[in-house]
Amino acid sequence: MIKTIRLILGDQLNESHPWFRTADDSVLYVMMEVLQESNHIKQHIQKVMASYASMRNFARKMRDKGHEFFYLTLDAPENRQSIPENIAWLIYQHRPEFFEYISPDDYRISRQIHDFSLILGVKVNICSAYHFLFEKSDYIKIEGNSPDQILQYLKVKNSAVIHSIQQLSDQQPAIKPAVKSTPDLKFSHDLRPIKKLIEKMGIDTYGEVNAKNFPWIISRENTFHYLDFFLEQKLPEMKAHEPIFSPQLSFALNLKLISPRELLSVLEEKLRNKSCRASKEQINRFLFDLMGKREFRRQKYKRETPVNLMEASLESNEIPRDFQMGESKMHCIQAGLNSISKMATVNQPSTLQILKNFAVYSKTDQLAFEEWWIGNLMNAFPWNTSESLRADFSTPSKIPFTDGRSIQKVSGHCDACLYNPNMSFGENACPMNALFWRYVHKNESELRKLPVLQKLLKEWDEMPPQDKHHILTYAHNYQRGEISVNEKSPI
Repeated sequence: MIKTIRLILGDQLNESHPWFRTADDSVLYVMMEVLQESNHIKQHIQKVMASYASMRNFARKMRDKGHEFFYLTLDAPENRQSIPENIAWLIYQHRPEFFEYISPDDYRISRQIHDFSLILGVKVNICSAYHFLFEKSDYIKIEGNSPDQILQYLKVKNSAVIHSIQQLSDQQPAIKPAVKSTPDLKFSHDLRPIKKLIEKMGIDTYGEVNAKNFPWIISRENTFHYLDFFLEQKLPEMKAHEPIFSPQLSFALNLKLISPRELLSVLEEKLRNKSCRASKEQINRFLFDLMGKREFRRQKYKRETPVNLMEASLESNEIPRDFQMGESKMHCIQAGLNSISKMATVNQPSTLQILKNFAVYSKTDQLAFEEWWIGNLMNAFPWNTSESLRADFSTPSKIPFTDGRSIQKVSGHCDACLYNPNMSFGENACPMNALFWRYVHKNESELRKLPVLQKLLKEWDEMPPQDKHHILTYAHNYQRGEISVNEKSPI
């Protein structure tokens, strides 16, 4: 007889959760693939496939360990295609005493489950994810709330393993990162049945996929195999400007296939047996991103999202036409879109920043862009992404400015582009320049408070009025799709 129904979401694949310490025939675990979530926002085909495959592997493994698992595939006849309706149906079928669920990371799902659980007619228990390092009870024990402060607090809280890691990192030799980095480890899973299912159910997705040789992590075993490779090969190669976590490892962490504590334990072991050659600086960056930045973003999301969702956006534009169509005549934008389409990620941090800035300069609605970003990038989830995007959209003074000239200095995009990075209007002028100057014009009063931007503003001040008018008109017309590039015109 089933006394308890427990819901597990697709990003709660924690095999070490206390729920799974012992098998109990009176507990029914429920997982489901539902159109409610697959169609909530348009997602990259690889992200949907990786999520389904990971969920199925998790359910199969837990079932093999003796746990009672009910898994609803997307095309199951009894699938109501929404979390509330499926849970209500299961409670009607089994008449349990308790409904239990792990606290969701996503605010939208958290509110939905909380609200419908009030009318289920059974006792409801909410359980911790037992994944993150910073718990709700830690709020009252910490002064301030920044990534650095959270990092220092968590170092004390996890003092044994951190002390060992820091002692071992002090012994690491200073090694220059290799000029050429090792290619990332990719897997080769055959997920053709899942791809057919997605097509059969009419889920609208972005991007491309090789379903026969699917490259992403989809299990805990994959995760630890990749972690060995990452700590031994990739971490020692990480340069100062590069994100310390690869998309593969971030995706596995976000699905909770591995926990931060397990990462710390494996890192300590590899430093001890000298199979990780990362420098002290690289290890410190690893700790900062894992224990400081990641936990800070989660706490900020939980604290601010309810308020931010209630505030109306000041802009009404949808995502830029280039993003909607997946193509652009601007080489820098097209390079980013191509990478996302093929790999559901962008390897170059500068290209990611160009895409973000292009959206900001285009007066894009923040929530619309956030949905596009989270849907397309494998390692982007609401709780770890919304805070940084919100800062880019709402705080002009904090944006690393990107115009055609700066892009030309740091990349080879402009050499292969039809647009002229040194022009802001006229034939084949770079649209990024016009959009950039319009953004400066719009936020002029705030930007004038910053001494570092005075040279930039002086350049704008000294432009002839007719040039300013042409620039603003060019930006407006580009967004309306009324600017074409002369592909025969030399730049």
